[in-house]
Amino acid sequence: MDCTEFASYPLGQTIFRFELVDDCTNARLSTTLCLSASAEEAVAEVRAAIERFGVPERLHSDRGTQFVGARSGAPTQLFAALAADYPGLTFSYARPGRPHENGKA
Repeated sequence: MDCTEFASYPLGQTIFRFELVDDCTNARLSTTLCLSASAEEAVAEVRAAIERFGVPERLHSDRGTQFVGARSGAPTQLFAALAADYPGLTFSYARPGRPHENGKA
């Protein structure tokens, strides 16, 4: 899962894009534009994709604060609740300073 920030100059707002991509096929499973990059938005995106495509073995993301606690480095409470709702779902994260681990440069 990735979250990208865009500046919308005509509107004077920042827009965030949450995107879920299948690592094996590179198929885009979902894309959502939001006005905030909150954990709530990220979890809603994951839940919608799970309802449509089923539970993946693993959800890999960078270490954005939507996904991990800024201080602890552990999954946020919302992502922990997501794991409890979907047994078998595990999380993995890129190491700090290693963007290539996300398959992106």
